[in-house]
Amino acid sequence: MGGHGRQMSKKLIFFDIDGTLIAETSTDMMGSAVKALEKAQANGHLCFINTGRPIGTVGSSIIQYPFDGYVCGCGTYITYHGKEILHAEIEKELVRELIKWNEKENIDIFFEGRKGLIFPPEASFKDLFSSERYFKKQNVDVQYYAYNGDINFCVDKFSMWFDRENPPLKFRSFLEDHFSIIERDIDFWEVIPKGYSKATGIDYLLNYLDMDIVDTISIGDSPNDIAMLEHTGESILMGNGSPELKDKVTYVTANIEDHGVYQALEYFGLI
Repeated sequence: MGGHGRQMSKKLIFFDIDGTLIAETSTDMMGSAVKALEKAQANGHLCFINTGRPIGTVGSSIIQYPFDGYVCGCGTYITYHGKEILHAEIEKELVRELIKWNEKENIDIFFEGRKGLIFPPEASFKDLFSSERYFKKQNVDVQYYAYNGDINFCVDKFSMWFDRENPPLKFRSFLEDHFSIIERDIDFWEVIPKGYSKATGIDYLLNYLDMDIVDTISIGDSPNDIAMLEHTGESILMGNGSPELKDKVTYVTANIEDHGVYQALEYFGLI
């Protein structure tokens, strides 16, 4: 499939992080992706991060790049040119309820907030330890919550592990009254307040900037990008992305290691 072969009008480009800008084996942005971002911005396009991560866990290699803004925590936190324009926080009473469920069920909930991550005081599943080490290595602020319900932190969303042989069905029923669940794996859920997603974050920015959805392009690799990829005017799946997403996008680019971001932006005439 050949490229569009023309310079596009001003676009808002939304980038996922993991598997899109940063390879699984690294904590740094791909050099070719950085070059693509620089060229796109020089051509007048606006580049945004659109991630499930809260702003406190985005990581230094992303933060040090001058993105035009961030849609973080699946649409619960948005900035534009350094100004916070939206922050939706889960009510503290609901956080206390979640902590009670974590104490009585065989699950590991870790909370994700604007300032970092909050892990349970004890863990049942080894993946929690791996995640904790990963974020500490990236100098993300990691705290621990107590079971006594004393809350001194803000929560935008949360993720959880559980026993794949015994999924927490009662807890899921409770969650579905308040949240949307993204099943990231057979034993791992990403949980977002109802009414928020990577797509709602895009709409909020479009309204703020008085622009139209036809002026948007998104690029991602995993199931938690579906809301974004299905929403934007054009959409790009990384070659290393989930195969089941191929029929949900406009274009499938090369793998991250084969400079997929650069190739995609070049294909659409953005650089």
